[in-house]
Amino acid sequence: MGNGWCQSWSSNFQSIGFWKAHDGIVLSSVGTLPAGQVESSSTVLFATGGADANIQLWSVEVPSGSRRPQIRAGTLKAENDLQAALAEFVGIPSVVNVEACKESCRQAALWLKNLLSQLGAEASLLTADSGINPLVLATFRGNEERKDRPRVLFYGHYDVIPARKHGWDSDPFTLSGRDGYLYGRGVSDNKGPILAAAFAISELRRKVALGLDIVMLIEGEEEAGSRGFEDIVRRHKDLVGPVDAILISNSYWIGEEVPCITYGLRGVIHARVEVSNSQPDLHSGVEGGGLVEPMFDMVSILSKLSSGGKVFIPHFYEDVRQQTEEEQELYRLLERMTGKPASYLTAKWREPSLSIHSLETSGPGNRTVIPSSVTAALSFRIVPDQKLAEIATSVERHILDSFAELKSPNSIHVTIEKAADWWLGNLEGPWFQALESAIENEWGVRPLRI
Repeated sequence: MGNGWCQSWSSNFQSIGFWKAHDGIVLSSVGTLPAGQVESSSTVLFATGGADANIQLWSVEVPSGSRRPQIRAGTLKAENDLQAALAEFVGIPSVVNVEACKESCRQAALWLKNLLSQLGAEASLLTADSGINPLVLATFRGNEERKDRPRVLFYGHYDVIPARKHGWDSDPFTLSGRDGYLYGRGVSDNKGPILAAAFAISELRRKVALGLDIVMLIEGEEEAGSRGFEDIVRRHKDLVGPVDAILISNSYWIGEEVPCITYGLRGVIHARVEVSNSQPDLHSGVEGGGLVEPMFDMVSILSKLSSGGKVFIPHFYEDVRQQTEEEQELYRLLERMTGKPASYLTAKWREPSLSIHSLETSGPGNRTVIPSSVTAALSFRIVPDQKLAEIATSVERHILDSFAELKSPNSIHVTIEKAADWWLGNLEGPWFQALESAIENEWGVRPLRI
């Protein structure tokens, strides 16, 4: 393991023992039968070599009722260390925006920084304002003989969202294995992909086969809207250095048999709309019907934004790029694979949309109160070739114009809280072609483009 400890697991991936083996990372290990013993022996010899320049030999008991693992000569494969490290990482409840988990988030960042250092990276923590979790920056240097090495940035995040009390068959912060799957909060989003990349990079470095520099930039606020991320990166851009390509493993596949490459993402505009009056919250039994309630204004405004499908903002769809015949064929293929209509897939992947996320009111929220203030949280997803600034301006203008038509005595305030442009990869570029070729070589099947 990355911290010098060894851990023993049962066939159903339950931890049954652990011990301190080395000061520093365990570099290699091998198991074998003691001389003269037969396959059914209840013990195996387990040898480890560590970064502390020591070799240790252990006699390990095989639990009764467990199938003795097949022992082969040679070093233990990297995925075994990876699995043990993932168990540690998942065990740190780095839940963002939860007061009780603030220290756990910092511990997760420190743990990851130390692990990446042990794997061969130059790692450090990049801090921001108080209350924002640090970023982990780690640079793996490629083969020094190549002076013109390209630089690839791997982005990920170590924070997770809370785990609901219902819906888990095991402790979400204890890695468990069932039927060939690993379960735990963050296994796929995004702790598992981070460690998979780090261990793969380390293995390439060990074999002197890393032909490029890889910068890992791992944040702890992704699930909270990446607070402070841009500011920290700009502040430390000299440490990050130049970047030729960015790799993100934080998306999803269609099914489990065919790998997928995400080559485009919709942009987003987050808006907040508040309608209020100058009065306090009132009792509906006393004042109901005697004033223009902010809630009715808000309902009217929202109804003029969308009917739940089409967005009513003028010229909203004007610049949307039309589908090519190649795209249409791709969605027909995806329809056959998923059993879901191509129209459904295009609607959620490559067409613009509006979502209403929440309505918040002033006051206690009980059924007799007329709130003096109502706030709606909205998001607009935009696509090629919509223009981010123009859409944001037209959203604000349309909301204000809709409110003006009401001739309401209330007040309105519209805020564009955050905006991020759409992204579309170059399918003919060398980086995409290299990634697609590497996945096809590993999986034996051409990856889907989604």
